Amino acid sequence: MPRKRVGVLALEESVEDLYEAVRGFGFAQPPLGSAQSTGVGESTDVLVVRGLKYSLYEYEDLKRLSGWSEAEVLQTSWKGVPKVLVNLNQQRERFRDDFGCFFVFLVPPFIIRYLVRRAPDFFDWRSGVFRFKEDNRLVKEQVQENFVDDFEVAGQLSSSQRIEKIADLRNALEEGSDLDVDQRFQLFQNLGVLFFYEDSRRDAYSSWEKAVQLTPSSSEQLNAKGKLLGILNRYEEAIASYDKAVEIKPDKHEAWYNKACAQALSHQPDLALHHLHQAIQLDPDHYRTLAQTDSDFDSLRQDPRFQQLLAPEGETLN
Repeated sequence: MPRKRVGVLALEESVEDLYEAVRGFGFAQPPLGSAQSTGVGESTDVLVVRGLKYSLYEYEDLKRLSGWSEAEVLQTSWKGVPKVLVNLNQQRERFRDDFGCFFVFLVPPFIIRYLVRRAPDFFDWRSGVFRFKEDNRLVKEQVQENFVDDFEVAGQLSSSQRIEKIADLRNALEEGSDLDVDQRFQLFQNLGVLFFYEDSRRDAYSSWEKAVQLTPSSSEQLNAKGKLLGILNRYEEAIASYDKAVEIKPDKHEAWYNKACAQALSHQPDLALHHLHQAIQLDPDHYRTLAQTDSDFDSLRQDPRFQQLLAPEGETLN
């Protein structure tokens, strides 16, 4: 844009009235805490607006607290409209008449879908869409930045944080044509964990089903695939995945332990005890302690062989 004076309005949190946020961009004092602005409104030909997505994260969070279903939230089949989008629809002419500049919104793909459906009056009015293909390296970094495969960690995030990660991962899925199998597996695995804590079990299991259809190459991901198959109660497939993990890395103690869990749950006590022994040999203190309270081994609690495996080193039970 040669010879155009460009300003940037960087929203850092949810706003309900975008008109007022823009008006504060050099035309008046900006609302406290609503935005950071650079440049002067009267001398701006093009205003670039960043951070509109935060207004939708907040809205989705509020809808969930009001008892709206996850399908309605994430498939944009809404009973209402986010206030910021109502504001865009209703104040279209005021944006044109009061500011006299071009607007450029930098948004991820999912925001475009929301605008098309929920701010059509604003969006259809002389709007153009330019899609910038993300660098595959950046997409891969996005997957890593949003890596949350641990249920406990996911549970400690706020709902808004989880929603933001879900949106970023879905964006990576759309943009990541060059993602390898391990990365796609990790992406679906992470989505499942995040959906699980958003009380959307259907979406969680759907994501995990997509993950287990893939065949990752690393022992770490094969072990993770086995755990997902166990969650889906597909124990024989889980055991097969653990077998592949230890074939690649024989000292992968997590896979030996998880395999023992799957065998205990599928009523194979002899094999479960054998592979629990394998795990204990590789990391005695950790797996003796873990197995003492692991409900996967409840069917073996009274088995003397199980009790002996958990006995301290060198101690023999009578």
